[in-house]
Amino acid sequence: AAHSGMHTLAVDMDMQADPTWMQRILIRLRDGVDSGSIRPLPLLSYDMARSAQQAFRLLQRGGNIGKIVIRIAQEPSREHNKQASAIVTGGTSGLGLLTARWQADCGVRAVVLASRTGRLPVGVSDAQLLLGSGARVHTLRCDVGAIADVRQLVLCAHEGSMRLRSVWHAAGVLADSTLAQQSASSLVHVMSPKAGGAWAMQRASAASPLRSYALFSSAAALLGGAGQANYSAANSCLDALASCQQTRGGASSSVQWGAWAEIGMASRGACRFCATADRQAL
Repeated sequence: AAHSGMHTLAVDMDMQADPTWMQRILIRLRDGVDSGSIRPLPLLSYDMARSAQQAFRLLQRGGNIGKIVIRIAQEPSREHNKQASAIVTGGTSGLGLLTARWQADCGVRAVVLASRTGRLPVGVSDAQLLLGSGARVHTLRCDVGAIADVRQLVLCAHEGSMRLRSVWHAAGVLADSTLAQQSASSLVHVMSPKAGGAWAMQRASAASPLRSYALFSSAAALLGGAGQANYSAANSCLDALASCQQTRGGASSSVQWGAWAEIGMASRGACRFCATADRQAL
């Protein structure tokens, strides 16, 4: 306002108060940009992987005029997924099936669903699972805590011209009891598919050029929960494994999920402690 020859105009950008008025303003702005009467601020773009530090140094010394944008590389296109396969452990459960559908929508050509039973839920067929995607579906009975089974699983994902590009580790079971009642058996029962399965999968897929290795952890790893020493510990192992792999340059991440709507162990009421902890996290 103190600058001579400059006119300023304050606009209250409250979209909810009068959305019709806001739409008219946005249309005017769009038309002004299209005609050239409104020019955007100067823009400097930096690639996150190669020059993010340079961008922040420029900000630090106040050397920029206008915007500095950190550019994130685009996700692999569907063309890159033509010969890609994905493994989903716990693949015949709610979260596993949802992940499989999403992978097929992303263009993955083969999805291997691994579970203890190796069977899809009643009423779900391969065609119904990934209808319209053109992806091949393989269901495989696999104990993800056993390295021999996991190696066979990885070989299945490399069948023919397919190459394993992503792993989604959603396997898990519950065996809740108070700490005094926990035993070696209850610890192994829960730790084996989650922590043991993640480690076995990491070893078996070490030679595969993975673009993603996602571990389905839980908010229970962060918040804990009464009766869930084994479950919390198993998920904490996933978080630690992902962190370790990241320091080595691996494509690994661990997500501490809360409760999923209508699917997952917490939503079914299988674990009242987990459901409470997960919803608190949300």
